[in-house]
Amino acid sequence: MYITEEDIKKLLQDALNKLSELFDQISIRFEETEEDRIQISGFDSILHDIDELIHFSQINRESNWNVIVKLRDILDGEVEGGTEDRLLICRKLTAEFLLNLYFKIAGIDDEEKHINSLVNMWNKITEVTHNQYSEKQDLYYKNTLIVEQHRKFEEMTDLLQTELKIFDINLFYCEKLIHFIDNELSQNHLVFHMNLPFIQQFINNSFFVMILTSTKLFSTVKQDKNFGFDFFKNFINQSCNKSDEHIVQSLRKVSGGEVRGLINVGKVLCKEIENIRNYYVAHYDIGKVEQIRKIKLDLKLFNEIYNVSVKIFEILSLKRFHRLDTAYSKLIKFQGFEKIVCQNYLLRGKGLSDIDIYLDHLRKNYLIPKSK
Repeated sequence: MYITEEDIKKLLQDALNKLSELFDQISIRFEETEEDRIQISGFDSILHDIDELIHFSQINRESNWNVIVKLRDILDGEVEGGTEDRLLICRKLTAEFLLNLYFKIAGIDDEEKHINSLVNMWNKITEVTHNQYSEKQDLYYKNTLIVEQHRKFEEMTDLLQTELKIFDINLFYCEKLIHFIDNELSQNHLVFHMNLPFIQQFINNSFFVMILTSTKLFSTVKQDKNFGFDFFKNFINQSCNKSDEHIVQSLRKVSGGEVRGLINVGKVLCKEIENIRNYYVAHYDIGKVEQIRKIKLDLKLFNEIYNVSVKIFEILSLKRFHRLDTAYSKLIKFQGFEKIVCQNYLLRGKGLSDIDIYLDHLRKNYLIPKSK
């Protein structure tokens, strides 16, 4: 349908009238809760007008109407393709243009109200645009699973995320402590000897935690009894929207192909530590304790188990974290799923960690070089 300049003038006036009606809502102060901010009735209607203005300004290049010329100048260079980021930028710029025009016509010169209104409109536009694109994502959990299972799926992914973060924290601390023992204590005397048993016991406890976590994630016990990756995979397959053949086939391809292969890799890696778990960590089998104690484990094995687990989790989490919100999406895009979802970001940052501070304290106060 062809849109005339008169149509767009009516559209612009309609948008300005809606802004007038919504002004008290969109100028909510920053101290209001996020839940309050997003309860802006009628926002979809304004967003529709914004999209129409964007469209008209781009297809009617011959229009010399000063309002459209100004809007076109603002948007030129921004409207390319149809990606989420570009659409978001265009919507924000057009909303700012409309709000500036509204304030000018209404004779409002309150800068604080202007800023608050603009920021809250941008926040709402960001949220709506993000949700609209989430609805288009293939194998996004809200598009894939029946609604009744969304909450349970979220609880499961929260649990797995927590377990993997704890796994990574133990790996991080053990790497630091074992490196300290192997590379610094071998060349120095530790004056206060009780520090060494503390370090060794911490490493032992961390290994026990990683053994238990690994064998839970790759449990070989009946899948309907123990929650792990097999259980989670089956839950997803059973909870999908079976009326949509595309979803069923897509899930079958994922869970029956790459995920199954990765789970098998994890089970092979866990085979030896499963005996340690069964006969020594979770229970004592007096006939096998001595045999188990002779098994030597190193961090390389646990790193491999952790890395496989992260790959499985990224696939089975069905883009929940990728589409959690725009900030999370961008962090994952630029820094990766593992770093943002499965690690303690502050712990592995560029600054000193708590374990670094502790080891520096030992170096400065309790280490004496061995005489040659």
